[in-house]
Amino acid sequence: MKRAVDRDAIRQALSRHDLFEGLAVEALDEVAALGHIVTLRPGQVLFRKGDPGDFLFCVLEGQIQIGVETATGDVHHMNLLPPGTVFGEIALLDDLPRSADAYAVERTCVFTINRNDFHALLLAEPRLHQPIIRLLCERVRWTSAMVEAKSHIEMELRKLTSAVEHSPNLVLITDIAGRIEYVNRKFTAVTGWQPEEVIGKTTSLFKSGLTPPSTYQDLWRTILDGGEWHGEFCNRRKDGSLYWEKCSIAPVRSPTGLLTHFVALKEDVTETKRLQEELTRLASQDSLTGIANRRHFLERAHTEIIRAGRAKTPLAVLMLDVDHFKKINDEYGHAAGDAALKALADTCRSTLRETDLFGRLGGEEFGILFPGDDLNAATEAAERLRLAIAATKITIGGATIAITASLGLSLLQDGEKSIDAALSRADQALYVAKQAGRNRLEISG
Repeated sequence: MKRAVDRDAIRQALSRHDLFEGLAVEALDEVAALGHIVTLRPGQVLFRKGDPGDFLFCVLEGQIQIGVETATGDVHHMNLLPPGTVFGEIALLDDLPRSADAYAVERTCVFTINRNDFHALLLAEPRLHQPIIRLLCERVRWTSAMVEAKSHIEMELRKLTSAVEHSPNLVLITDIAGRIEYVNRKFTAVTGWQPEEVIGKTTSLFKSGLTPPSTYQDLWRTILDGGEWHGEFCNRRKDGSLYWEKCSIAPVRSPTGLLTHFVALKEDVTETKRLQEELTRLASQDSLTGIANRRHFLERAHTEIIRAGRAKTPLAVLMLDVDHFKKINDEYGHAAGDAALKALADTCRSTLRETDLFGRLGGEEFGILFPGDDLNAATEAAERLRLAIAATKITIGGATIAITASLGLSLLQDGEKSIDAALSRADQALYVAKQAGRNRLEISG
């Protein structure tokens, strides 16, 4: 640390600074006699914690970094002190013992005053009241501004913290490795996990195994590139139950641009998903039997026709109709008719393969597709189905009703792009079965 001993040089340096503007030459001389001008290299220490608290300085040029420690052990890292800042003997203001570190962040010039007792200095040197008090008042103004700024920041932080804590959405903050650092109350309410149970752990704790790996790959690729990711997860609660969440994850960068954290804002959409699935089911399912309705059956049939055309595999089409259905309704009532349809549907479902497509086309008519079956295989499957239906009985009002069905079978022909022609041929074969005595299978020629 280089100390200037030329009093004229000190006076000239002080006179160029706004803080000493207007002081008479004699007053400048008196102030100059109290201290030194110190020139510091970048990183050079001006004073350290534990040094006597009798140090006052004014930054003339450059910048000083300060860290203040109070008697309670709290450390306050203040911002850089620019030219014009005065710092020192804070105990004069609130009588609280303090200690501090101060060092230069660039080439810096400061005017320093070392005196064991500023109270005694002011009493012993009345002529110096004005410049010394001006120094102290300037420092008080700076300190007050810092306190006010800190108070404002703390207030804003409290508001933001309260907003996050009481957010209707789940909020989760992780480091760049995915280790959890914060979760809000909504997270606990939805997942059942307490903060202390998840902080320090990775988000893989919540994986259900039902979210595709490609979703996670897309997520990490996006956020590590600095982008914001949007998507959905199926995760697992603490009790093992599943829930769906709609999620937005954004990266957080340091002032230097480095990725430091990720913030996830999530919405529990489990109920929305359930309602969507229910609407989809209602739109595609026959309300009485629970099998595919006509619209869904025809849509699936179109897909199967395209697949069969590409793979050059056969596709068989079967139509069946409940025998004497009008008689059942007339003699036993519509409840009996409904029961007969549901019983037939249950029998068919338990007899058919998972790959077979089964739907109610309307009234007592049903359609079945046998993907990959040639005429022989489809005939065997249809005959098994007829026999299973013939063994089905329902009981209504003490009466036992036997159910039978007539069936018509057709194959999709080369070049056909629609199921309509095959269904028409199967329907004609079904009519033949009805005319031939019912409870039988007929094959379209």
